Amino acid sequence: MTANNILELDDSMTRLFASWLPKGDHTQQMKDLLEELLRDACREFGRYVQRASIMLPDKPDGEYLRIWVSDGMPKEAVDRLKFYIGPDKQQEIAQGVAGRAYVQQETKIAHITQVKGVWQCDCPGFIRFTSNKHAPAYHTFVCVPIIGPALGSARHHSTSCFGIVCFDSLYENIFDSNHARNVLRIFARRIAFALAMNELLP
Repeated sequence: MTANNILELDDSMTRLFASWLPKGDHTQQMKDLLEELLRDACREFGRYVQRASIMLPDKPDGEYLRIWVSDGMPKEAVDRLKFYIGPDKQQEIAQGVAGRAYVQQETKIAHITQVKGVWQCDCPGFIRFTSNKHAPAYHTFVCVPIIGPALGSARHHSTSCFGIVCFDSLYENIFDSNHARNVLRIFARRIAFALAMNELLP
């Protein structure tokens, strides 16, 4: 099933680039592709993953990660969420888990559990946007760096982080296995390839 889902993802990218029109604005085409990639990734986890998003640095300063495309997320969350990734140490409190995953280029898995009537997160830097007395919309989430080749670099093995792909679930341990982590890395690499091609193609 995993292999079939990855093949479907590759087919999606092939169809997009085959239809690429030179010297056009490819923003919507790329968003459509990435939304399809998110749906392909969610299918890998069956009914256990409810929401997904891809966050990229905003422009022109690139100091915050913002949601660029998403699947299953309410518009108010898409508009509200942002995580600091700039150089100001005094604003690190606004990094959140996603910002830390981006800056450190490390996958972060968080679990949200209820302790004495209060919902708590086991991942440092978590930002709660609602009261910690109310049940969250998810019980675990994972933030995976979208790492690919550094464009324009003369170094053959140089890499850069394009952004973060995030998945939410109500099932606490869905992302904890080695298999899940490998699948997440595969999908993040495909997303990195699509973003790199978006910058390179005319």
